[in-house]
Amino acid sequence: DMLHSGICQFIAQLALASKLDWHLGWLHGNVVDYLRFLSESSSEVSEHVQSESLTAICNIGASKEGFKIAMQSSPNSKSLLSYPVRLCNSSNDNLRLASLYGLAAVFGSRVEENETLYRSLYAQAKAAHQTNLLDMIMKNLKLPFEELRVASYKLLASIALHTWGLEEITRLGGVWEYLLDRKSDSMKTCLEWKYNIIKVASERHDNPAISPSIRSQLLQYVNQGVFYSAFQSRVAGPVTQ
Repeated sequence: DMLHSGICQFIAQLALASKLDWHLGWLHGNVVDYLRFLSESSSEVSEHVQSESLTAICNIGASKEGFKIAMQSSPNSKSLLSYPVRLCNSSNDNLRLASLYGLAAVFGSRVEENETLYRSLYAQAKAAHQTNLLDMIMKNLKLPFEELRVASYKLLASIALHTWGLEEITRLGGVWEYLLDRKSDSMKTCLEWKYNIIKVASERHDNPAISPSIRSQLLQYVNQGVFYSAFQSRVAGPVTQ
């Protein structure tokens, strides 16, 4: 177990440090097969090793060429990234968090030439869970577990970096209303992630998915800052001579 964990950590750190264009011969062969083995051997390896393998897979997927390789599948084997997609709604908290954080890193890398593959990865979640990734995220945001909400905000922020992602967010309905509601979350880190998502969306003037009305509300939210509240505004009151 310690050996598996150490190997996964080494792979994860190498991917994170280099952000490469990996040594493709190595990645195509032993590493891919090894991570796939760990991902498919849930009864033979510990939860900790599974979590480490998910992080390694997603760190590979966060590089330009590594993402393409991690998306490859065949009739006899699943793609590496199908594993975090499958486990992002797991009943096991550690595997669920590792998958959410990992997918956030993958979508957050946003390499232009890989846009079709990013969208394909997003679509895989619906095929795996009979619901789309945004639905899962929104359910997570309403649960009383801060780390789960932080991981979900981070994934939502990464999806919002993509033009199609903003379109999906708008199409779902209720997402902007939830994010713009100052009372929907009270934890500092969560409020900061909400603000980041709204700021990114407010700057996308080229995206017709965001209506002028919503864009106006997004800009107002950004101008008011992360921790603005109506109460603070009332207390400050108007300036009088």
